[in-house]
Amino acid sequence: MQRLLPDGTVPAEEVARTEKLWLAAMLALLGVMMAVVVAASAINAIHAPSNVETINPVTLHLGGEFAESNLGTAQEWNGSLAVRVIATQYAFVPDCVKVAVDTPVKFRLTSTDVIHGFLLPSTNVNTMVVVALPTLLTVFAICASLEIAGRYRGGRGLLGWITALPWDEPIVLATGLSLVMLGLGGGGGLINMSYDMNSMIHNTAWVPAHFHLIFGGAVLIMYFAIAYEMWPRITGKPLRSKRLARWQLWLWFIGMMVTTIPWHITGLMGQPRRVAMFDFSDPLLAPMVPFAVMSVVGGFILLVSAILLVTVLVRSQFGDAVLQAPLRYALAVNPPVRVPGALNGFALWNVILLMFMVVEYGYPIGQFFFLKSSVPTYEMTRQSTIPGTR
Repeated sequence: MQRLLPDGTVPAEEVARTEKLWLAAMLALLGVMMAVVVAASAINAIHAPSNVETINPVTLHLGGEFAESNLGTAQEWNGSLAVRVIATQYAFVPDCVKVAVDTPVKFRLTSTDVIHGFLLPSTNVNTMVVVALPTLLTVFAICASLEIAGRYRGGRGLLGWITALPWDEPIVLATGLSLVMLGLGGGGGLINMSYDMNSMIHNTAWVPAHFHLIFGGAVLIMYFAIAYEMWPRITGKPLRSKRLARWQLWLWFIGMMVTTIPWHITGLMGQPRRVAMFDFSDPLLAPMVPFAVMSVVGGFILLVSAILLVTVLVRSQFGDAVLQAPLRYALAVNPPVRVPGALNGFALWNVILLMFMVVEYGYPIGQFFFLKSSVPTYEMTRQSTIPGTR
């Protein structure tokens, strides 16, 4: 911020310059993301990051490595064991395999229909057999709005607008904390939406960590802020303590971070989700114990925050009724004289959505119907330590 007007307000040209900078950043991000999608589709980079082999799903069962007579466990020339499995809808063929203890085991997996998940309970074997862009744009748009508000309040310098915002208001504090969690969760979403990288963390603890950080963190904390804003207007009773409300929001933020960060880490270590219990005495799972303990601590912090939320609202309910100020809505810095027709309907956005769908799914759909020999086969090798492993 270069200068202020005599009355302390920000010149319109300064605000316009800030808006243009944010708009340029958003358009650049959109261009990069679109270029990545188009390039990935154009060069057929939609396979898992490994040595990709192909099979013919029509004749798979008639001969070759995955003929019915070759499925199951077989001993290789070097004494190791090879397990060949075909993934089908709701079943694996064969449905039960046995391997020897302390013997190297190589899994050869393929599928004739759709993508399947494959995991071995109590181990870190978890793989797949075979868009975050709106979130990032939301982060940019809200950050731009906060910066403009901070500039209007006299914020100077590159980051001076941050300190100029009214952080003592629960709604502003919650917005800031929500953006942090949304940014981190959206970054994790980039991993989830990537075909290659998602194969590493699919059906691991990474997935619940991601949606807890987004929905349990970024979204839910805004519900708390809305409750603090609307409860007094509904009941006529003002909040008894904004300081206690801010503590509640901070505890929820800290608790969610302490809970989900260990889940992200254990997901990268191969811990599967949707498992009732783990045997942490297993050497493969023992390194995950500190992270499990940390996530439990985060859960207790979240519990304290939830209790504090109820406490704030109940205490306020026993206060004196006060006439509330009318609810105000944000006004555009530069009110539009006329809204372009393309931006005042759904036609443009439907066309853009259709373009994304064609680019993202056109090749895989065409591959399924016309390229019958393009189903990838996966290979995994690990040391067996559990008798009768399935």
